[in-house]
Amino acid sequence: MSLNHPHFSPDARHASRFRPLRTLLDIGAPAPVDRLPQPVTAGDGLVIDVRDRAATEGTAGAAGMIANTWREAGGGAVLVRVRPVTAGDDVSDEIAIAAQVGADGIVQCGIRDGADLQHLHSLMAVEEARGGFEQGALAIVAELGDTPLGVLQAASLAGKTPRLAALVFDPEALAAATGAREIGGSATLTGRGLALMAAAAAGVPVFEALPMSVEYMQLAAICSRLQNDGMRGAMTRDADFVAPLRQGFGDAG
Repeated sequence: MSLNHPHFSPDARHASRFRPLRTLLDIGAPAPVDRLPQPVTAGDGLVIDVRDRAATEGTAGAAGMIANTWREAGGGAVLVRVRPVTAGDDVSDEIAIAAQVGADGIVQCGIRDGADLQHLHSLMAVEEARGGFEQGALAIVAELGDTPLGVLQAASLAGKTPRLAALVFDPEALAAATGAREIGGSATLTGRGLALMAAAAAGVPVFEALPMSVEYMQLAAICSRLQNDGMRGAMTRDADFVAPLRQGFGDAG
């Protein structure tokens, strides 16, 4: 392979933190800690959204409090959701928040291809250096679905940065982006397959984001179907779903 185009394997530090995960709880913007599920385990990850900083004063402090509470309760990886690399200084500020709160990594949607992943890697390195943090400590979870181009180019993510720790496929976002009238049609099936193959090529796990319309009684069947496809776990916005999802996907072992 050309020296100008190195192929990176996943960083072992990130693999050890992300391998146990079976659920990702997306709580949105920093919120009161009483919204967190109890109990939590190392198989449960937390996603905190810091993109709406204008509406939330003291975002870093609030996110840090939630992250500490999660860890003290025995939860797994803490992730911070940031804007796409096209957001310029905003995404750099949000990466800095992730570093300040000691997050394990960031979640980013809007990734169009491997070049975006490389750009993100560079932005993260700059913020780690500015804050005096360990280089490469922050991992990347790439979320696919909101940008159809990113789904089509998913294979290009493999080997672009050792920070890549996982993928998340969002069928609801893809349905909206393609104008589909329902989730589960051709776009969903194609996108899920591309995400699974991209994750396999990159050597990282892949999770599926559950649509808002999913009901509690459907979880067992959903877990079975997604496991059969090769999904490692699921991301949900509902704290009540964490325990049944963890059980459905099997506690980390």
